[in-house]
Amino acid sequence: MKLCTHCTTQNPDDALFCDRCGAAFPKPPRTYDYPKDVITRVEDHKPSSKAWMALGIGMFSMASVFFAPVCAPLPGLFAIFLGNSELRKLKGKNLYSEKGERFATLAVWAGWISTTIGLLMILLGITVTAWFFQWFLDVFRFSHPN
Repeated sequence: MKLCTHCTTQNPDDALFCDRCGAAFPKPPRTYDYPKDVITRVEDHKPSSKAWMALGIGMFSMASVFFAPVCAPLPGLFAIFLGNSELRKLKGKNLYSEKGERFATLAVWAGWISTTIGLLMILLGITVTAWFFQWFLDVFRFSHPN
């Protein structure tokens, strides 16, 4: 039973307020062992510079798919590596950051998408080049009449 400090009334252990006077009971101190969906905004930390960098590289790799698809897989792989590294760090420490997790997750997704599209574009380029080369040999074969 909880004892109200204002009116000394006995209250159930799970009571948040006194049944008689309505005074709020002090909240027990929170620990960071709770799952992330229970953590309040007050306990949320700012994203680390690594999370920001992973997001920036992930977005750069997505943009490079349109302008230089041959170069897209390299920053994409780097974004995957940095994003996963940040996600592992967030799970292991008490400095949880919801925004940092979101940034790192976006970086990993952007990395996978740009790497996949970049590799597919490279394979398509190789295939088209091989096809065109074969077509060129077939069309421009020198056939001299003897």
